Amino acid sequence: ACGTGRQASLLHSLGCRTVGVDRSEAMVGVAREKLPEVRFEIGDVEHVPFDDASFDLAVVSLALCHLADPGDAVIELARVLRPGGTLVITDPHPFGGVLGGQAFYGGIAPDRPMTWVRNNHHSASTWLRSFRSAGLSVDECIEEPFSDEQIASSPADLVFPAAARAAMAGLASVWVWVVRKV
Repeated sequence: ACGTGRQASLLHSLGCRTVGVDRSEAMVGVAREKLPEVRFEIGDVEHVPFDDASFDLAVVSLALCHLADPGDAVIELARVLRPGGTLVITDPHPFGGVLGGQAFYGGIAPDRPMTWVRNNHHSASTWLRSFRSAGLSVDECIEEPFSDEQIASSPADLVFPAAARAAMAGLASVWVWVVRKV
């Protein structure tokens, strides 16, 4: 789920040999234009088109939330990791869903419905079960709070700014899980 290549760009700039995978041909097309020196493939996070133990690091950002259950994807990502390899997952935190939870694209335009993708909020127990099933151990779990910019961009902030800030301050916006293949 490399999308348009944001994480691939960072990893490539750090000198990593990088491969991006996404099921969207449009996203992969944008990524290839931005980063012609990086390899991008069409594929699905639940069926990664690589051999077992192919990678030292796998990164998936804001994508597993689109699955009702991340378990099969986590098992698949663990399959392509070498022993001792690291998987980093960033996904919306359930607290972030208190104020919405869908991913909207393209903005609002007259006579055009908004485009959106369903976000599912997975609990800590869901993540831990998925990691255990995949033979992964948790190195770190970061619960990143809403930033001032995120709060200010909330529709609630336009109507009730003080209430929005009071409600969102300190709440976790995303999980960042760092897990290792045993």
